[in-house]
Amino acid sequence: MRTWNKGLWTGLVSLGLVLACITPAQGGSFEEDVAMMISGVEEAWNERDPEALASMFTKKADLHSRDGQWLTGPDEIAGYFEEWIASTEGPAKDIELQRSRQLSESLAVVDVISSLRDRRGSVVEQVFVSVVVERQLDGSWQFTVWRECSSVK
Repeated sequence: MRTWNKGLWTGLVSLGLVLACITPAQGGSFEEDVAMMISGVEEAWNERDPEALASMFTKKADLHSRDGQWLTGPDEIAGYFEEWIASTEGPAKDIELQRSRQLSESLAVVDVISSLRDRRGSVVEQVFVSVVVERQLDGSWQFTVWRECSSVK
């Protein structure tokens, strides 16, 4: 009986460790995770929530805006998004994934075109953005570098 209990306990502990290691990363495929991130940025922008946007960045993340600002960390990044949101009266944000490439289990590069649309749905501005994302210990992906490269004509 003692051996069975020890074996059962060892088996349950092993199963628990395996599940703990697999489950966070098994939330979806890399492509699904990236699509969720893009959707999250659109949603936070359209809800005019700079704190939600900043929460998608790591503590040491960098944001380089196309107007030359270099910001580091969620607090500075939240301030940047807060200014942008305040300077625009209600345009909707659309983000179109151009390409993504997973470089390793925990690092990827994603290129998007970020568009602002006016109330009629016309595009008023488009910017090409290249980002680096990093998988966190909980399996989620967060932005580490956000670089607004150029306006799209």
